[in-house]
Amino acid sequence: DLYGQIKCGDRNGSEYLFAIICVSTGVVFVQPPRAKSEAVAALRAFARWFAIRAPAMEAELGVAQGSLQLGELRCDRGGEFTSTWGATKSAFDEAVKAIFLGRWFGSPDAPR
Repeated sequence: DLYGQIKCGDRNGSEYLFAIICVSTGVVFVQPPRAKSEAVAALRAFARWFAIRAPAMEAELGVAQGSLQLGELRCDRGGEFTSTWGATKSAFDEAVKAIFLGRWFGSPDAPR
């Protein structure tokens, strides 16, 4: 999810928190973008981090090397995660397609 706008006086100008939680491992990844428009860069940063970290996570879990994959991105229907109802593809859509095996949209106000 993308949280914000948070006026916290960050020295780098960050006003949002981009967070991904892996349901398989419980690992949390947080990136502090300065604007909602940086959500694509934050998603790509997560993919790079995962590629570097996956071998260690596989060893910790005792699973075969190369077996951890980024399966399904689950997100609410926030504007940073959606396109124009499929009429056009956004940069975020293209990044998700390149990084994940699938995508699932939930409801923003659904109980957890």
